[in-house]
Amino acid sequence: MNKIIKSVTFGLVVGLGALGSASHAANSSGAVPLNTAGQPLSSASAQVVQQAHVTVIESSYMPSLVAFMIDQAAGSCAAGSFLKWYGVGLEAADRRENAQAVYASLLTALAGNRTINLVVQDTDCTVTVMQIN
Repeated sequence: MNKIIKSVTFGLVVGLGALGSASHAANSSGAVPLNTAGQPLSSASAQVVQQAHVTVIESSYMPSLVAFMIDQAAGSCAAGSFLKWYGVGLEAADRRENAQAVYASLLTALAGNRTINLVVQDTDCTVTVMQIN
């Protein structure tokens, strides 16, 4: 059964890390291009996680990093291990605002028992795409 993935992170599917970084498949807008299966086009170590529930949000690393846990494994990142979202943007203020937007989406998912879809880098449990359902 095919699932349609919709982006709710302020209308954008946003990438992680320095824009144009070789370690993160991001285009000039910071968006990570996905194929029809919802997988990143150029990252062999990325794992797609669909319909996960947020179980913990760690806000003490804000404003530049949001750490959180979900109820299922993401490749080598076990269920209950911390996943990391680093703010995206060219300027420090943009990165802070991006991290705050993702934090708000995670909080909405946790409080409203909504699920999220993620693309997670298997090597370091860094999230490159986050969508709320």
